[in-house]
Amino acid sequence: MKKTSWGVLSLLGSTSTLICCVLPGLIATIAGGAAVGAMLTLFPWLIPLSQYKVWIFSGSGMLIIFTGRLIRNSKSKTVCKIDTQSDSTTPCDTTSAWAKWLFRISVVIYLIGSFFAFAFVPLLRLIHGN
Repeated sequence: MKKTSWGVLSLLGSTSTLICCVLPGLIATIAGGAAVGAMLTLFPWLIPLSQYKVWIFSGSGMLIIFTGRLIRNSKSKTVCKIDTQSDSTTPCDTTSAWAKWLFRISVVIYLIGSFFAFAFVPLLRLIHGN
């Protein structure tokens, strides 16, 4: 698989963490518990999905780490050799730039999802003293 393919796969994996954990937490914060109840009535598959959040985050984390290693290790290797007449960017440069941006977006999404899945509720409990 190419770097960009792994980048897209890690982006999709990290996006699943948003659906599992960030979306219900954000809706509960903004609209309250009744809105979460209505959402879970419309999308009942979110309940089992959130029960397996450790597995979802582990799989997404492994994809992101693997993609990051591919991107880092490819800097020293020549991925493709294309003779160009001008000094314009090659298709390899474009693909590499896309892979790096997809990787960065995946990491940010993963960190936001991790915060809401594992730290948000304990932080609220600490603040409110429960």
